[in-house]
Amino acid sequence: MCFRSKIVIPELKNRCDKLEMEVPELMLIVQFLSEKVSEYMSIWVSKYSRESGSCFGSRNSKMKYLPI
Repeated sequence: MCFRSKIVIPELKNRCDKLEMEVPELMLIVQFLSEKVSEYMSIWVSKYSRESGSCFGSRNSKMKYLPI
């Protein structure tokens, strides 16, 4: 019984640790991407708003200038 519990408990613990690690990492990735998108959008708006006459020009013609 002792031997079996030593195998089962670390497995469960590893699964829990893995889940706890994955969720914050996903949140950090989402946060990073949203910051980058807003950063690029503000650059794009300030760069091309004067040219297009409005904040949002034609999507196809303006979006290709976004730095990726």
